[in-house]
This record gives sequence, structure tokens and C-alpha cells, in this order.
Amino acid sequence: MEYRGYSLYQGESTPQNIETDACRVVQFLQANHLTSSQLILSGRSIGCAIALAVTKKYSTHSAVLLSPFISLKKIARDMYGSCAEAMIKEAFDNEEICRQITCPLLIIHGEKDALVPYQHSLQLLSRCQSYCRLKVVENMTHTKFNFRLDFITHFAKFMRDLE
Repeated sequence: MEYRGYSLYQGESTPQNIETDACRVVQFLQANHLTSSQLILSGRSIGCAIALAVTKKYSTHSAVLLSPFISLKKIARDMYGSCAEAMIKEAFDNEEICRQITCPLLIIHGEKDALVPYQHSLQLLSRCQSYCRLKVVENMTHTKFNFRLDFITHFAKFMRDLE
């Protein structure tokens, strides 16, 4: 799904607009005979917040998060200190939403991620109430990863574990 204001999609990208658009995608898929047991949501970085928000609203088979963060406020604190955290309005509280997720969840994070430290994923894992697995990938950064080795391989193992 593309965000408003990017590429050809006109409009303003607000947290509410992005979530609304993602829900419309799920509604379209469900209207076209995709069952909840066939729906696997995935997000990367800020897209993890959207994937989690939509997973909370709709019944899904599972969700996969690649380089998720606890919250935008925590990112600001990690990067710029507590003053920056205080200046940001929270838009995505992934930690709270993780407590409400009921479907299986796979979290993949790079050990060398300098933008969102993998400790964010450790904390999200500790908040999960459902079946949740974390894979910290040794040489992966926030933007540099091998899709096949760092994503598909771990996703396939996760799916086998769910069988």
C-alpha cells in the first residue's frame, strides 16, 4: 500500500489517513473472498505501526513486522534525548497495541539497526499476549537487508512453526 503524498497517490499522509487507507485495502480483500485465515499483514519500519493497528481491528492469520519501533516518542528519545521525546505527540504506540494483538506475530530486526535499535523489538516481544517470535538478524541494518535471507527464510520457518 502506498502512503498519500507519495508517488502517484495525492493527499496528506497523516497517521489517521494511512490507517484508513490500510483498512480500505483489507475491506477490499475481504469483499473479494479473502478469508481471515488467508490474511497476513506485514509492515516495515513505520509501516509496522499501520500493520499492527489494522491487525488489531481485523481478524488475521498472522502479522510480520520488519524493524518495528516501540513508539515515535521513544525513537525521538533514543536519537535526540528526553527533550525531543517531550516535543513529539505520540501517533503510533506499538507497545500498547502489541498487548492487544491476538494473532501470531513474527518480528524481524537487524542487530546493526542504528535508526531503530533492536531493543525496541525485544520490548515489543515482551508485551505480546499472543504467539510471538523474534528473529534478530546479525548483519542487518534498518535499510540494508537481504529480502530472501533476512525475511523470506524466517517467515517460512515461522509459518512452518504455526502448522
